[in-house]
Amino acid sequence: MTGNDDRTTMCERWVDEVTCVGCDPQKTSLICNALFSSLPDIHHVVDLPKTDNERSLIIETVAAANDLLPKLGLPDSPISEARIHILADDEFDAKFGHRCRGKCAYSHVYLRRQTDLVDFAHKLTHELAHLLSFLAIEVTAATQSDDSRDLQILPRRSGLSLYGLEPAMDDPLFNGLNEAMTEIVAHDLRLGLAEHSQILSPDDLRLLAKSWLYLPQIKIVLYLRNQLLEADPDSNPQRELHQDYLAGTSRFLNRLYAHNRPALLLLRTMGTKPDEAFRAADALGCPEIMDDIRHFYDQEPDPQPPK
Repeated sequence: MTGNDDRTTMCERWVDEVTCVGCDPQKTSLICNALFSSLPDIHHVVDLPKTDNERSLIIETVAAANDLLPKLGLPDSPISEARIHILADDEFDAKFGHRCRGKCAYSHVYLRRQTDLVDFAHKLTHELAHLLSFLAIEVTAATQSDDSRDLQILPRRSGLSLYGLEPAMDDPLFNGLNEAMTEIVAHDLRLGLAEHSQILSPDDLRLLAKSWLYLPQIKIVLYLRNQLLEADPDSNPQRELHQDYLAGTSRFLNRLYAHNRPALLLLRTMGTKPDEAFRAADALGCPEIMDDIRHFYDQEPDPQPPK
């Protein structure tokens, strides 16, 4: 049974779809309503007190998000500061590993304490984009238990990533596509900060707007977007990508399936590593993108936004 979210746009958005499995039917509605209202901090972190600058950047980034969403035909999404956790390095390393800089899980964002505000804003915008994306979860409950701690919560779709369809794979399907789209939305938020930020200087904002994660994957996605636009100049595949990512539709993927099924299959398994994007570019017959990826890892990346 799937719960329907009928909350007003003034409520915080936590999860878009909840499916209950193995649960007493009488409890299904109760569980769905509870999880629509909030999701647990599964990592049980101890928050550092937020600095004034961190708090201001969070408020400004949420304001940028609420400017962006209506432009895409989507309701704004009030987000409380409590959903964004700032952790000390030792706790962050213990929970997420020393190589990780930020994490989003079940509508909670986890960030390291950063002294560089541009670096902090860069990680915040990326993880906040994950938080804004469509989220569907599956909840398994013991029939005889009323204890919420007995609930097993698993992701089924997060943004464009699909979980549990290929048990033999460690990563979800469309993982590289999802991270590319996360970074595109994050870049939208960084541009939006230019209208809201009282904390970052003009030079800071310019540096922030030139910073990209997952650039090889982004180049693959934008190449395919441009293909679809050339095939149908009246379409808007970029808007479809945004709506698929944020609202859980599949318009871009369906359009790509109809136009170039092999490309869709490449996106399905393309991960987040540079060599995976390189192999996808090779399979698509895109030597220019292959050269761009070589350039990206042979020297400093081109700071210009991808075209």
